[in-house]
Amino acid sequence: MFVSRRRFLFCFIAASVGFGGSSTTNNPVTSARKLFSNDRSVRAIRERYVRLYPAEADPEILLAGLERSNVALATTLRSSDQRRLRSRAQVQIRRDFATNDVVTLDGWLLSRTEVRLATLAAMA
Repeated sequence: MFVSRRRFLFCFIAASVGFGGSSTTNNPVTSARKLFSNDRSVRAIRERYVRLYPAEADPEILLAGLERSNVALATTLRSSDQRRLRSRAQVQIRRDFATNDVVTLDGWLLSRTEVRLATLAAMA
């Protein structure tokens, strides 16, 4: 099933608005999963991304990549503060586009951070 970039971003933003407060987990995979509302989209992104970057099928490698781009984001991913995680993810996604740290998947131009978060979320 093809999911448009507009639909993907809508789901990402809807999840950002829809989940308030803090979570009770410190699991980065679970924290990343809570950023997204559409399981099929997340799995589709993971499938396509891992096909292009097979090493990033490993959650530790994904976390290391997120940490290289933004230590605060990676640290927050391991915490229970979902509100701060969403905020830091949005800032880093904008920064990725500003610095051209993007990935093209099926014609979509996506921030490396949003793809890594979606790939991590799909592991939940």
